Amino acid sequence: MSDVGISADLDGRVAVVVGGTTGIGRAIAEALDDAGAAVVPTSRTEERVAEAAAAVGTDLVCPTDVTERAAVRTLFERTVEEVGEIDVLVNSAGVIQAAKPVADVSDEEWAAVLDTNLYGVFLASQLVPEYMTGSGDRSILNVGSMNGERAVAGLSAYSASKFGVKGLTETLALEYADEDVRVNALAPGYVKTRQNEEALEDPDTRDAIHGRTPLSRYATLDEVAASALFLVSPGATFVTGETLVVDGGFTTK
Repeated sequence: MSDVGISADLDGRVAVVVGGTTGIGRAIAEALDDAGAAVVPTSRTEERVAEAAAAVGTDLVCPTDVTERAAVRTLFERTVEEVGEIDVLVNSAGVIQAAKPVADVSDEEWAAVLDTNLYGVFLASQLVPEYMTGSGDRSILNVGSMNGERAVAGLSAYSASKFGVKGLTETLALEYADEDVRVNALAPGYVKTRQNEEALEDPDTRDAIHGRTPLSRYATLDEVAASALFLVSPGATFVTGETLVVDGGFTTK
């Protein structure tokens, strides 16, 4: 159960959330559930998928490697067969890289980040229109990053993947407009999750980030989920090709 302070009626809609078992993706999945959508969360790990599916009240447990075409197609086929035609796709699967100079990034490290963060978004977005055959508002939401708005030294692969997500989002919005499928992106800044809480609470790290952020704090998961919910809601039916930056003003300085 989320605590998102935004009203959106998604009753009768079906949403697939790739990367929807932890962190931002999980928060978005729960917000969609609260708004009335039938939500199918997925990731690579069956145990996490089962737990997330139970949290949003769906019986469909379909672990998916978003870099595998057959696996993504199976996810969409099972969703249509067992839940219904897809109205919303959220691409939230992502990995971070260890900070290091570009000269030290190996081919394997580069490929691991780009495959999940960019190719995975491309693949799911390429396949999903075939399964969005219903009427009404349909949309794709890609979770990028403020690092796709402004580069950071030491994060070459991650920044490249997130800049790519922004460009792909805009291209898909142009190509899918005739199919009445909206495509937008969300670019979160620093968000405190269970995975990064210890690192972000390091006093030096916290003071540096808070000092650089006009709102002087981190985002909460519910705040990011509320922005995501808006972009896929009836309140945003004339919004496509946009990237909503949710960073407390970090990239404005």
